[in-house]
Amino acid sequence: MRLFICLKFKVDAFGWHSSPIKFKVMTSDGKETVHAEILEHYRKVSDNWHEIRGGKFMVPSGHHGAVHFGMYETESEWWKGSMILGGVKIRPTKAP
Repeated sequence: MRLFICLKFKVDAFGWHSSPIKFKVMTSDGKETVHAEILEHYRKVSDNWHEIRGGKFMVPSGHHGAVHFGMYETESEWWKGSMILGGVKIRPTKAP
């Protein structure tokens, strides 16, 4: 499965150029994936919804459980603002 974050930036958005944002996905069995990305190029197209790849995870056949998601940036002292989080989408990956 793939997780996508739906977000957009207001015209006055700031602080998204310097450090990558980390998207963490953790399944109920404790497996974790992290994807990092600088969001500046999305900020330049303000007021449009973007789907950002947040991570990938596996669900074993016949299993169920919770999926936890986090969005982090703790490595810089730059403030960030004017981002709107619209939601999270989960989509199946294509079979090989």
